Amino acid sequence: MVISCGYIIRIDKEDWKPGFTSPYPPFSGARQRIKYQYYEPDPDDIVSQQEAYIKNYVLAFEAVMNANEYNDPQNGYAKYIDVPSFVDYFLINEISKNVDSYRLSAFFTKRRDSRGGKLLAGPRSHR
Repeated sequence: MVISCGYIIRIDKEDWKPGFTSPYPPFSGARQRIKYQYYEPDPDDIVSQQEAYIKNYVLAFEAVMNANEYNDPQNGYAKYIDVPSFVDYFLINEISKNVDSYRLSAFFTKRRDSRGGKLLAGPRSHR
């Protein structure tokens, strides 16, 4: 079985698809948590090893972002994400004043390890 295939996860309304919840609040003092939803592979087809793989990857990235060494050149955020895709994503959503950005209809792609394996912001070719 291939665990490191391509994945698409999304942040959207909580009842849309199965997934996992971030242990971190979206901002200081918030009570709600971000729910990541499995989008591809389809939740009906994803197996437990794939669920664990993508969940652990995203949660490891979040843990780094909540640590003091988040910008460490070797083990910081750049180890987990495609930085240019996140810069583009933030700029596009800020310039367009997208009120749903970051909390609804947000897609993230995790490519195969053989294609870089990092998390990309926005829906992109993930294989």
